[in-house]
Amino acid sequence: MKARNTQLAFFVFVSAVAVVWLPFFGGCQLAGLFAIGGSPTHSEQRLTAEYDITEPEGRSILVLVYQPIGLDDNTNLAFYVTKAFNDYLKARVRISPEYIISYDRVSRLRVTESNFSVLAPEQIGVALGADLVVFVMLDDYRLCSSIARRANGCGRGPT
Repeated sequence: MKARNTQLAFFVFVSAVAVVWLPFFGGCQLAGLFAIGGSPTHSEQRLTAEYDITEPEGRSILVLVYQPIGLDDNTNLAFYVTKAFNDYLKARVRISPEYIISYDRVSRLRVTESNFSVLAPEQIGVALGADLVVFVMLDDYRLCSSIARRANGCGRGPT
């Protein structure tokens, strides 16, 4: 009888510890388990695209990324974000590379156009012959390893 009570107490203790600590280690994935069957959040809802870029029909696309001064001056984030976006358009949306204006052309315009910094995205698009401009403004970013992301959500919360 005493052994059974000890086992029951141990089970209750382990269960209580799991209930308290599991949310800290499980993160959003754990919360997702409890939300099964619920309505999707705003970021999970499918939206209808405003523009159909799957059939460009001769229309060129410019991905223009703005990286404010001071946002990691040592890394050209605009280059990497543009490259990732252009690669996505080529691979997933299946847009032919001939319709995508390269980052190199934007860089050349930045060097040759003295007032580049005051041009609106539409004006840059016109200067490069773009029919559609996808403008991305970087406000902030953080990098972390996949291990840190799984353990603590990549630095979410107070630091």
